[in-house]
Amino acid sequence: MGEDGRKIKYLGLAIPHAELAHGFLAVQVSEEMLDDYLAEAIDLRFAFKRPKRNKYFLFALDDDNAGRFPLKEIYEIEEDWLPEAGFFSRSHTEPESTASAVQQPSTLDIGIDGRWDIQDLSQFPNKFADAYSFMHAMHPSNQRGADEALGELFERYPWRGGFSTVGFYNDLYLRIPRPQRLAVKEIQYASPGTIKITALPDIAAEIQVLVEAINNDWRKVQEAYKELHNGMSLREFLGRSHREITLDNDDKAFLERVTKALCTAIGFKYLARVHELVGSDWLATAKIIASFYRRVEELADFYESGKANFA
Repeated sequence: MGEDGRKIKYLGLAIPHAELAHGFLAVQVSEEMLDDYLAEAIDLRFAFKRPKRNKYFLFALDDDNAGRFPLKEIYEIEEDWLPEAGFFSRSHTEPESTASAVQQPSTLDIGIDGRWDIQDLSQFPNKFADAYSFMHAMHPSNQRGADEALGELFERYPWRGGFSTVGFYNDLYLRIPRPQRLAVKEIQYASPGTIKITALPDIAAEIQVLVEAINNDWRKVQEAYKELHNGMSLREFLGRSHREITLDNDDKAFLERVTKALCTAIGFKYLARVHELVGSDWLATAKIIASFYRRVEELADFYESGKANFA
């Protein structure tokens, strides 16, 4: 593994080559693919079969020039040069130095019980990932890049519903540094069983607070959400972009009051940060909080029904 003078990353692989005594095959890799490889999300063969710009290079250790090696581009490679399938980064003979300032995750045990169908196995991780992504964005210390970039993401979508919401949470998840993303360690399906995932413990604890707040006073929380949702529906704010609507003072006062009431009911303490990230737009704030609440409520249903528990 190395990089050139332009900071482009490369992966190298020793190969049998008649003309190179100590020959290596090299490919360029993007930061995302390198993150995926180091996190064991892809194997080495995939990285070499999908190189950046679809280019291959040769170099030899004999051509060492103060730690730099000239690359020769080639246009055909031999099949036996490629690594075997299933060679992941854990197979390295020397550990890769990945020290960084990012907080490291720990293992979280989620107890499961009852009967789960295939839809449950899809819905539960998706809602947990959405809640995790959003709460991660609320912690400035966890962010990669400045708040300006995160603010651009929060303001990017029109918030009419549908793909706006899906795209928003997908983008939030991709902003999380690879080591801090959710990863499945083990699934034992039984009654009772367990799902073991890696997650940042402080974010997992805050999700638990939200879930318990919803389930401990469900009627009060539902009333707060309905007042927000029904009020936006009555004012014809739903299905329209916040950029298409001009709020008067009464609209702003209503949205501020009901959004704060919902956040208080579920114990969400980052309303001011959301409001700041969307440029102090109360309609965008209300729609984002409402979408986040719906995801956490679906997650809370798994716990209230007994299908999941905080093991």
